[in-house]
Amino acid sequence: MKEMIVREGGAVNMLGADDGQLLKQCRVDTYIASGPGGQHRNRTYSAVRLTHVTTGVSVTGEERRSQHENKQKALGRLRMALALQVRSAGFALHESVREIFTAASPMRVNARNQLYPQVCAVVLDALFACSGSLSSAAQLLHLSTGQFVKIVARDGDLLTAANRLRDYFDLNPVKTS
Repeated sequence: MKEMIVREGGAVNMLGADDGQLLKQCRVDTYIASGPGGQHRNRTYSAVRLTHVTTGVSVTGEERRSQHENKQKALGRLRMALALQVRSAGFALHESVREIFTAASPMRVNARNQLYPQVCAVVLDALFACSGSLSSAAQLLHLSTGQFVKIVARDGDLLTAANRLRDYFDLNPVKTS
């Protein structure tokens, strides 16, 4: 199991940054991607690897022929990777997602929404703050346990991260139906 990355403020504060601010926190490497593709394969340094310097989280973007498009893809992946891997030392419902958990249903926020990584980070931070307890984390977010489990179970990566957290606290994996 990977070591838990715990930071003051967690990932939510980093995820609130715009693309330029987030890029300033990263080391950017460009390279020629290898693999199949024939005449449409990159023959220039268009593949991008972003490494978030303070956390060590690294992602790549190499499916496009444009370095700019690959950098945008990698930024999206970096946001999600930070949300799934970096936990907050102390839980606080961040301003950017507070209204999602009070007025609107977090069930409506899907992976295409720009706030989705922040919602995932808040869900995992709540679970971490409650030592892996699903019911306590749900109460912290003003949700029922069933709603909380549905949010976690609808995304495979989020479910994997939640189960990794529960394993960290020696608890059984989240049961999905």
